[in-house]
Formats: sequence, C-alpha cells, structure tokens
Amino acid sequence: MTGAARPPVDALTGPAGSPGAAVRLAVVVPAFDEAAGIGATLAALAAQTDRDFRLVVVDNGSRDGTGDVVRAFAAAHPGWAVEVVDEPQRGTGAAADTGMRHAIARGATHLARTDADCLPDPDWTARVRAAFADLDLVSGRLRPRRDEGLPAWQRGVLVAAVAVAATFGRFRPGNRVPGARGPYVMAAGCNMAVTAELYLAAGGFPRTRIEDVHEDRALVNAVRPLTARYGHRRDVVVRCSSRRVRAWGLMRTLGWYADHRYRPEHVDIRDHDIRRPGTPTRAHPDPDSRGRPPHPPRVGVLVRTSRGADAPRAAAGAGRGTGAGVWERRVQLGAHPVAYPLVRSLARVGPVVRVPRVGVVVS
Repeated sequence: MTGAARPPVDALTGPAGSPGAAVRLAVVVPAFDEAAGIGATLAALAAQTDRDFRLVVVDNGSRDGTGDVVRAFAAAHPGWAVEVVDEPQRGTGAAADTGMRHAIARGATHLARTDADCLPDPDWTARVRAAFADLDLVSGRLRPRRDEGLPAWQRGVLVAAVAVAATFGRFRPGNRVPGARGPYVMAAGCNMAVTAELYLAAGGFPRTRIEDVHEDRALVNAVRPLTARYGHRRDVVVRCSSRRVRAWGLMRTLGWYADHRYRPEHVDIRDHDIRRPGTPTRAHPDPDSRGRPPHPPRVGVLVRTSRGADAPRAAAGAGRGTGAGVWERRVQLGAHPVAYPLVRSLARVGPVVRVPRVGVVVS
C-alpha cells in the first residue's frame, strides 16, 4: 500500500465471516510510571473506529499509581475488555512479553503493541486488522506527537532519521541473520503487530530492559528465518512521544536509538524529568574519557548520475567519479545532527554503504 491512497476505514472491516472478522485482536501496552500521561493513550485507543479488541496494559512496577489510572478507565468503559497485568520484572521486553503471552492465554490470535506515551491514529486497529490479510508481522509508520511542544523542524528531522535508520538497518552487521527469508524491516515496538502463532514460534520479545536490548529489533530478526510474511505498512500510523528529545536534546536522542551510542544514567524519561527551557546542553552527546567531545565524522551523500561498479570508490576518493561510473558528492553533512549519531553505528559496515541510487561515505 506504499504510496497508494488510504482506503476508507469501512472498507477494511468486512462483515462477520470475512478474514478481518476472524481476527481475535489484543492490544498490549507496557507501562512504567505513566499515571500522568497514559490517559491520552487510553483515550486514543477508546476512540478507535474498530474497537473489537482486548486491551492489556502491563504495569511494570509503577510507583505512581499507573495501574489505578487504568483500572479507573476500565470502570468507566464497562462494555470494553480492559485488563491490567502486573509484571514486577523491570524492562520493556519483559513487560511486553508478559502482556503478549497473557493476551494469547485469553484467546487472542493476533497481537498489536503500542506504548503508554503514544497516540495511535483513530483507524490504527482497523488497518492493523487489514494488514494481517497479507502479513504475519506488521511494521507501522511513526510520526512525532504534535501536542508536546517540539518545533516542527525537529519533528521533521526525527521523521527523516527514522527513514534513514530503516534503510540502513538492512546493511548493519547485527541484522545479518543466517537463513533469513527476507531483508531486515524496522518494526518499532510502539507500532507493530504479529500473529500469536508467529510470536510464540519466534520466542517472543526477549525479557530485557530498554537499556540492554532493542527487543523489537530482536523479535524481527527472530522472525526472519521463519517466514517472509512480514513487512511495513505506511497506513498503520502511531504518533510517538518526543519527550527524550525534550529531555536529552536531538543529537543525544538519535545517539540513544542508534544502538545506545548515548547511554544516560537515567533512561526512563517522564515529563517531570524534562529540563526547563533555557537549560544549557552539551554540544555533543558523549564526551570521551578525558572530558572532550568526540570529533564528529564527516559524512558525504553521493547521488548516482550514471552506472558503474567503480563509481563509489572513485567518489570516496575524489568526490566525483570519472569514466563509466560517475558519482557526485552533492551534500557534505559534516556534523549534521541526524548524521552524527547514525553514522557512528554505520562505521562498522565499511567506508562505503551501497544503497540503490544513493551512497554514503564515512570519512
């Protein structure tokens, strides 16, 4: 459905007996200390055009009464299956896995996951249900929330960074899976869905903490040798929180998502942790052991102007190839806030990363 117009929602939920109606869907939301903000997520889920799903919120040892907020919400919506499950083992992987397995035990055949600081679009569950007609694991599209005060230009950079990360995830050594039946597809934990059968066959989310392992990436790589029925759907949209950007700054946040290249002592960011406007921040996310900021890599983006196997090598050395292969250095990004953290994780791939019609040189 990439690039196609979004069909009307009523076209996605067929009559009883259709493939969509056969799906017993559960939505799992892991939560830790989210009492102040989870109400917006619950309201977004209650406003779904397709509300034929069980909602499972996993309280991951919250200290602020998150579970009580959800229980009060459930009491206010008596006709809807809303459950709170307690998981004392800290970690998004552990909490999400507990919620998924609880939903399966309750009879769910299909599972969707979002996070307690996110806002799914009103047709999210309807489009998840429709995507299961072709896929057993669904990756959705991420967009920043518009209600958190992040400037539009920073929201735009985040969208671009997600697109770049999704592309280069296919080239990362950590995503080379023996026997994989398809390429790596980035499926963020706040906007993904999977059949119960495939979830169990893949072993589920690793029961880890957020600072240890990206459990969503681990699940995707566990799925890849099992099936080729996984992919991305642009019409499955969730609006994600930008509170890490507001707390850490843009560069540090991108470093965190690029394999935790930036690792703060405190990773569970909540609104009360976010600095007030005007608080100074460091120019770089991770000074070296002597307290000096690292030298950011210089990054060149190359655009292919004609074919040729030697073009990337020529461009890397001289900025412009000659002869049969011509690659031209269009942009020198330098210490660009998007390039800085992402390229550090790409440096292990080699001096040149080949992408159709685009090359990236790290020097």
